[in-house]
Amino acid sequence: MRNAYISDIHANLEALEAVFRDIDKQKVQNIYFMGDVVGYGANPNECAKLVKNNCDLCIAGNHDHAALGITDISVFNERAAEAIMWTFEAMNEETSTFLEKQPFTREIESQDVYLAHGSPYDPEDWLYVLSMEDVERSLDAQSSRICLVGHSHRPFVAERKSDGELMIHPMWVMLTEGSRYIMNVGSVGQPRDRDPRSSYLIIDDEIAELQRVEYDIPTTQRKILDAGLPEQLARRIALGR
Repeated sequence: MRNAYISDIHANLEALEAVFRDIDKQKVQNIYFMGDVVGYGANPNECAKLVKNNCDLCIAGNHDHAALGITDISVFNERAAEAIMWTFEAMNEETSTFLEKQPFTREIESQDVYLAHGSPYDPEDWLYVLSMEDVERSLDAQSSRICLVGHSHRPFVAERKSDGELMIHPMWVMLTEGSRYIMNVGSVGQPRDRDPRSSYLIIDDEIAELQRVEYDIPTTQRKILDAGLPEQLARRIALGR
């Protein structure tokens, strides 16, 4: 099997289209989406439709639930909350219905893979996996060989070897018998690792490898500004933070 994993689109249509074009070249069998179709960007309905039509399996993200009124936006910063309120007004019924159907987590038993938008040990609280302690706790919590997360917009690949040694790999890792893994697939629409290119992950039987894709950032920025969304949301996508 050769599968692609995408997350955190945040209504960035240009980024999503670029990632799908790149995935088309990769000859994957399945595309799995790991939450946050909406929030921040100006194309929530178009992105939701593309995900619905192209992804084989999906889970929910915190911005998806916030736009539905399920997650309290008082925990969001001012710009994120403003974007959620804009998204609530912009979403059509098809988008809302699609988002409402998605669960917090999925387990793909045939591939020994577990998907969570935030941490696998408390997925409904939308916790980040950022520190080595978070990585260790996540590995202890999961029963699957591979756990994939998003949410922080910062891609990484972590491996715990059979002897307990924990390793962080920059971009890729060979999948080794006896090892267990947690990987953040990064963000399609708003990377925060100071690389503005879209990020996603491909896993086959032998290797897991992060992919980076350039997209039309100026068009996305113009759409954000034209929609009346906060200016900083347009600036930050060019900076990757």
